[in-house]
Amino acid sequence: MQRKKLSRRHLIAGTAGVSAATILRWPANAAEFSYKFGSSAPLEHPAMARSQEAANKIKQETNGRMEITLYLNSVLGGDTAMIAQALSGALEMYNLPVDLLAPRNPVCGVAGVGFAFPDYDHVWAAMDGEFGDMLRGAAEQIGLYCLPKGYDHGFRQITTRTKPINGPDDLRGFKIRLPVAHI
Repeated sequence: MQRKKLSRRHLIAGTAGVSAATILRWPANAAEFSYKFGSSAPLEHPAMARSQEAANKIKQETNGRMEITLYLNSVLGGDTAMIAQALSGALEMYNLPVDLLAPRNPVCGVAGVGFAFPDYDHVWAAMDGEFGDMLRGAAEQIGLYCLPKGYDHGFRQITTRTKPINGPDDLRGFKIRLPVAHI
């Protein structure tokens, strides 16, 4: 009895068929959509605690179809690295102060100007109005979509252990650290 030889074409087709069957099988407990959410803040930060609550609620409400995993404390790298990851699509969500985008679009740096707002009422009126729209538009020019409402990252303020800082004159002789975007 003569054996039939397996042609290269049949071998490739058979291998492809078996591979397709294993690739197309979706694990029953895996999310259909898995997003990574990066931040330099710790889970103890109120914004991150609420983000985790939101991620849990989204997973519950979508019956596990969408899962958002938080990567906090800069475990994916510093802010500069996470900005690059968000722009490349390696990171789907990123919580950052918009002024860190200043090296890519100088307009974004306006939000970080010290003493620009006398109090939080003025900050939120600006961020929820035309000023915030302008900043979100500047971020979109870079390639990032910003939600219309965001978490409070704090507006620029300075604290010291030696004396209160109430205005620019109180900073004479002080050395201060600035975020990477401003260096």
